[in-house]
Amino acid sequence: MSALQTLRSISSGLQKTQNEVSSGLRIATAADNAAYWSISTTMRSDKGAISAVQDALGLGAAKVDTAYAGMEAVIDVLVQFTAKLVAAKEDGVDKSKIQSELDQLKEQVIGIATSASFSGQNWLTTDISDIYDSAVNRSSVVSSFVRASSGVAVKTMDIDLSRISLFNSTGGGLLQADARDIKTIGGIRSLVSVSGPSNIGGDYTQYEGIDGSSGYMLPEWNSGSAGRVSLQFPDGTPLDFNTPGAEISFTITLDREASNPDGYSGVIGENQELPGPYYDGYTTTVTITKADIDVYNPGLDGVISTNTQFAEVLNAKLYPHGASVAGNYINASTGLHNPTLITITTRQQHGYGSHVEISAVTSSGVSTGGLKTDADFGYRGSGLALNFKPFIVHMDGKDTDGIDVSFTFSVNGASPQAYSFDRAYVNEVLNRDDGKVETSDDMATLLHSLLDNGPTSSSRLPPVTS
Repeated sequence: MSALQTLRSISSGLQKTQNEVSSGLRIATAADNAAYWSISTTMRSDKGAISAVQDALGLGAAKVDTAYAGMEAVIDVLVQFTAKLVAAKEDGVDKSKIQSELDQLKEQVIGIATSASFSGQNWLTTDISDIYDSAVNRSSVVSSFVRASSGVAVKTMDIDLSRISLFNSTGGGLLQADARDIKTIGGIRSLVSVSGPSNIGGDYTQYEGIDGSSGYMLPEWNSGSAGRVSLQFPDGTPLDFNTPGAEISFTITLDREASNPDGYSGVIGENQELPGPYYDGYTTTVTITKADIDVYNPGLDGVISTNTQFAEVLNAKLYPHGASVAGNYINASTGLHNPTLITITTRQQHGYGSHVEISAVTSSGVSTGGLKTDADFGYRGSGLALNFKPFIVHMDGKDTDGIDVSFTFSVNGASPQAYSFDRAYVNEVLNRDDGKVETSDDMATLLHSLLDNGPTSSSRLPPVTS
């Protein structure tokens, strides 16, 4: 029995040893040791995952190596490209031959970038809708496998293709123009400066934008002083308002705009004009009687003897309506007071024109004091014509607000005020999600939203129309 028991023990141990030898595992089933079996099962799973990560690391390294080799080859070609450009600066060289070589080198760069592909992925020639949007300009490679108390995870390494891609289908590659450049900013950047005549009329001024574009812009119609008319007071002939019924009556129109002043034609060959709407002006009728003279100075006893006195009476009547009157001018040649000159100047309180017009002058029992119906002079309101071009305010990497655009704007000689907008602002104002300013109406809406809410100080903001 002892021998039989020993034989059975040897047989059982031999079977266990055979199982361990055949499986390579000391703990092959949960029955062998449940705790150790659980650990070993997890380790076998991790070993398989780590093996897959190792393969993925190899693939990722191959992608990086392919892109790196392509970039190195491109750099070598660009070194030659630079040398050719330097050689082209020398006198006596055949520039056409050099240009032919440059064209070949350019094609070589494109060929290298196109062929730098591994496993269907190319980091040098990409097809990204917006290469500056961090949500879509990323590629990734597996970098590690991590087991933590909360579970397992595969870590990846992100590649910012905007820093690698040489050519992108929608632009923005390292060897392409920066697609975030919004060029003329809808026409604002093309107008470097504007100057115009100090009277009605004038030709269009040709301009060239920094992006190579060119066109014509309207002159600034109110670059001189405000619209005014001059009167010649009858020196030596006092205005006596003591006669029963004596009065002077006239109609004044201020700040009227003309759609096409003097019918001028621009150099383009067509009858050009600033965009409307056009303001018809502020019109009022003024009557001067002895009561007005007595309010001004009772000591005059209803008699106006000088142009200065008449100017002050007119100023008291017209200033509340938006015009100022002066008669205290000095003769430049003599240095003495000019006894006849009176000027009526608009204060530009109405509309956007700068105009003074006297009409319907009548008098009874007294002369008109120099007022006449053909006193009509001024300017059409200032304006700029922008050569609008559609543009997009792009994303800027992780900055979802996008690139920032700033400019200064001033009206009527006031201090320039700063304005700015970005992609988020454009989307909010135009109710979009792509940062596009597609039409002139969109541009007018954008400018309105900026200028209407900006500081105005003593200036009057202009109408913006498309």
